[in-house]
Amino acid sequence: AKADPKNGIAQANLVADAVILAGEMEFQRIAAVPAADRVLAIELGGTYIRVALIDRRTGEILLEIPDLPIEYPYPPQESSQNSVPVLDQIEEHSRRLLAAAGLVRAEVGAVSVSSAGDLNEETGYVKLQFQLPFTKQNLRDLLRGRLGCEVLLSNDMTAAVLAEARNGNVVQPGEPLAYLTVSSG
Repeated sequence: AKADPKNGIAQANLVADAVILAGEMEFQRIAAVPAADRVLAIELGGTYIRVALIDRRTGEILLEIPDLPIEYPYPPQESSQNSVPVLDQIEEHSRRLLAAAGLVRAEVGAVSVSSAGDLNEETGYVKLQFQLPFTKQNLRDLLRGRLGCEVLLSNDMTAAVLAEARNGNVVQPGEPLAYLTVSSG
């Protein structure tokens, strides 16, 4: 689903304003976390990109900025050319979050990306995606090239289940868990 260009412009303006909104309290919390324990978390949804800075030790969200609607030709086609606009958006949205946090990429210990689709978390190869243009491409390598660092890649459903099992409020760690998601994918 292609985002409405007018909504995308309004959303981009909100994202740019995030730099102004990050206050002294956020900067102090971020500065208190060692760089090795700061994680840039990126979620690639079917219709948006979400980024946050997380404390790896506690799972606490240190800073997040408004979601960015993804804009790309729909339906996605199996072509590396179609992935370029989305990669540009991921790179820019990540840069905005780091700027809002007063950081550069080297001051973050890890980058973790969750994405929809049938993807191999070990190799980074995407077998099939319905909502994003990365089918038959190595998403990890593409992101590694854009972000200039190692990238941990996971399926978004797997990431959600693991997060709930480890840090959620529904079950205690180690208890059985069934997870159902309803999304645009």
